[in-house]
Amino acid sequence: MIARCTGVSTTGWTSMVPGEAVRMSGHIGIYIGDGLAVECTPKWENKVQITAVGNIGAKAGYNTRTWTKHGRIPWVDYSDHSSGPDTGRHAERGHSKGRPDF
Repeated sequence: MIARCTGVSTTGWTSMVPGEAVRMSGHIGIYIGDGLAVECTPKWENKVQITAVGNIGAKAGYNTRTWTKHGRIPWVDYSDHSSGPDTGRHAERGHSKGRPDF
């Protein structure tokens, strides 16, 4: 997946915008803003986890994962974020302990 992304980088983590792919060896997630990424695996009880992007910094109440690359997925429209990085809107959604409150 990361091979199809544009603007792939190992730096510039604080300039990411929601919808970008984040990657580490054998695993991929999606940046959702406010220093958080969503990722999935059948190994977890609830299959989905929201984690702090360690490359940006730890966040209270979230597990932290450090990624190796990030980039823009070609099928995602980033036009709402063309002016710059994320503004932190996702922090207001009530996530705690790495799980969304649905």
